[in-house]
Amino acid sequence: MKEPRILVPVDFSDLSYHAFPVASAIAEIFHGSITPLYCYIPEMYVHPASGFEDDFRTTFSESDLLESEKIMLEKLQNISSKYIPDKFLEPAILKMERPAEGIVNASRDFDLIVMTTHGRTGFSRIIMGSVAEKVVRYANVPVLVVEDKRHFSPVENIMVTTDLTENSIAAFPYALDFVRSTNAHLDLVHVVSLDDMSSLVEANEIIDKRKNKLQTYLDEYFADVKESVTPRVITTDASVHEALVKLTQKHEYNLLIMSTIGRTGLDYLRMGSTAANVIRHVKMPVLTIKPSKLK
Repeated sequence: MKEPRILVPVDFSDLSYHAFPVASAIAEIFHGSITPLYCYIPEMYVHPASGFEDDFRTTFSESDLLESEKIMLEKLQNISSKYIPDKFLEPAILKMERPAEGIVNASRDFDLIVMTTHGRTGFSRIIMGSVAEKVVRYANVPVLVVEDKRHFSPVENIMVTTDLTENSIAAFPYALDFVRSTNAHLDLVHVVSLDDMSSLVEANEIIDKRKNKLQTYLDEYFADVKESVTPRVITTDASVHEALVKLTQKHEYNLLIMSTIGRTGLDYLRMGSTAANVIRHVKMPVLTIKPSKLK
């Protein structure tokens, strides 16, 4: 990612501001810029935690809207400046749209979205925030979902997943960029489900084939950083996402990178997908990549 234009949606909650330090770290690594975004609809009730003294009314005159937008824009720019260095900060923008729709529409002018899974709405970490889910589903640019800002910087250990399909390879260039720019170590991970195996002999044969395939990927896509990459084939009796979550609990990863669709054929729209389940259950930031042919 060279000089990425980073979009950071917030909802004026402290939790949503966790995205700012992560976006700033990425801007530092790749010489990018950061644009804060707030989406609203006039009928939307504004929680007191937002810092506004008065709730929005259900009807607005044109002058009401202009004055409200002026207040919101000033507040957004002021808060953003507390978290983002001036050299990265671009003028904040507002969109009079529902959050998920507004974020996706605004992202067409950007290279990356960095956002938290939840904010004022109070969605728990276990229930992936509906706004984040929809953005991952519909945005055509990569989405970095942040659970806890403390797990990201400095970037020293990264995981990139693959199910050995062409779709999953879409995540490789981003992983390579991070390794080249941070000198981080990268685990190239493939999960084998033992439920599909009829015997130990078959399982060992398949595992060997998958290891060879990972080595091929290593030679083809990560040749210039091979010393920083460890191919890992892990086995599981559970689901793929459970195996990945378990691996993140054993190793201190700063970032997990994955494609939003792969072998299973599950639309990235569905909460049952591996990507959505991983985002629900891990603490570190997760960068999701939509394969270009799906855009």
